[in-house]
Amino acid sequence: MFGLEEDLYAQLLRLRDQFEISYIKAEFEAEGSSFNDLVRLRRLTALAGLGLLLKVGGCEPVRDLRDSLELGVDGLVAPMIESPFALAKFWESVNRVYPFGRKPRLAFNVETRTCLDAFDEILDYAEGKMDSFTIGRTDLAGSFMEPSVTPDSDFLLNQAEKVATKARSLGWDVWMGGSLSRTSVDLLSTRTALRGSISHFETRKVVVAAPILWSHPEVIAEALRFEELFLMSRQEIQENSVREDERRLAALRHRS
Repeated sequence: MFGLEEDLYAQLLRLRDQFEISYIKAEFEAEGSSFNDLVRLRRLTALAGLGLLLKVGGCEPVRDLRDSLELGVDGLVAPMIESPFALAKFWESVNRVYPFGRKPRLAFNVETRTCLDAFDEILDYAEGKMDSFTIGRTDLAGSFMEPSVTPDSDFLLNQAEKVATKARSLGWDVWMGGSLSRTSVDLLSTRTALRGSISHFETRKVVVAAPILWSHPEVIAEALRFEELFLMSRQEIQENSVREDERRLAALRHRS
């Protein structure tokens, strides 16, 4: 560990010790994490005794799943699931790569209008296969393609509340993510039915248990600080690598 990575690890321990964080997230999907990014996060989370969740790049991401097996991730998340068939492809892919023993924790994202239309059928197929699902507010809002529909709009939160309360009544573990801020937390806290249906909230990098979020809303700022330090640390490593390449290029040009 060197440079900003020490600060990153210190922030990870702060999240663990002060806010009882149990999972850190990474993405091959929208975030486009590299394999090296995943190696670093796996190393740091293992040192801290925390789990690592990986959002893969689609519903049949065999290459991503093989990487997840090598890394020993603790959970897998399928994005943009819009039909039972898409979830079936994810389930079949996981079973191809993890044919023996215990599988990682499995989840899928509810984050499009199309998914809402097929939600009952998707949930029926997911029973006994998936451990939870996450309502992704940002993409869900975007899928309506209406400027007035934002992650914090009444319309979007009403849609999320219908999904969450229905699934919770059936015994599902429901998570929520997407553009979380202190303002979002204040708004969500006023919606009793929604508040009682969500067990965990996600930033891009950190999973927060709902009771912690309600009692310590400052955890959002600390989670975003972890993401900031992760990006700064990655940039530091990349810049050092570029400097080494520049030195070598200069030496080669001097010889020619």
